[in-house]
Amino acid sequence: MKTMQSMGDLDSTEILRLVSSKLPSYSGVKWCWHAHEARTKSKKIVTFGDFAKFVKDEAELANDPIFSPNALKAERRKSDTPFKMGWRTRPSKGDSSLSASAFATT
Repeated sequence: MKTMQSMGDLDSTEILRLVSSKLPSYSGVKWCWHAHEARTKSKKIVTFGDFAKFVKDEAELANDPIFSPNALKAERRKSDTPFKMGWRTRPSKGDSSLSASAFATT
């Protein structure tokens, strides 16, 4: 679009609304706040370039090897073993190393 000198076509509110609707819901809310602040606080018109920079930043966050949601989720899974969390596991059938007792009271 830059080569064809048609960037203005991408800056229309219709196009920005269309491409914004393709974002995941969480990123869509963040974009909404970002665009709102740009329009109200900075008093500037939101452009496709602003949207592209936002998507680039979101992609970098999503792919961060240490702090991305997926990296943090994987870390939680590693540390959520039953013994580390203090959970008891149910013995498997036929496990003779474990014993159980039952008590009856009147």
